[in-house]
Amino acid sequence: MKNLLLFGIIILIFQSTILGKVFSIGSLTADFLVVYILLISLNTSFNISMKSSFFLGILQDLFSLNFMNSISKPFISFITNKLKNYFFVSSFWIKTALVIFISFLDIFVKNIVLFLFKGVFEISVEYLFYLFINFLIFYLVYLTNEDFKI
Repeated sequence: MKNLLLFGIIILIFQSTILGKVFSIGSLTADFLVVYILLISLNTSFNISMKSSFFLGILQDLFSLNFMNSISKPFISFITNKLKNYFFVSSFWIKTALVIFISFLDIFVKNIVLFLFKGVFEISVEYLFYLFINFLIFYLVYLTNEDFKI
């Protein structure tokens, strides 16, 4: 679990500094932790994935001065853990659909929380970029790790 958290912290640092500047359109930045938490949830137990997603969500909130990631990241991990029990998640296309669904769910949860606290519900075309870039990140990870269990 320490290695999972350490790698997640490294991803978070790169996302907050270098990669966040490269993969951004307007105010929307690619969230590499969504794909990472999805992969953790698919490959580890429920307890490990929930603990690591909550910890990484809190760290991401501290880096971005936000409060929604500590809610959405454990929710993503919870939904992924529940879905992996109902589906045979070894096919690339099922994993791809799961990445797109989970990315959409992340956007939706953040917008619901924003609506509850500030009364603003925003749906933008930029969210398509967010879905596409999360799919692209997953695809690149999948290509580099074809021999390993993802």
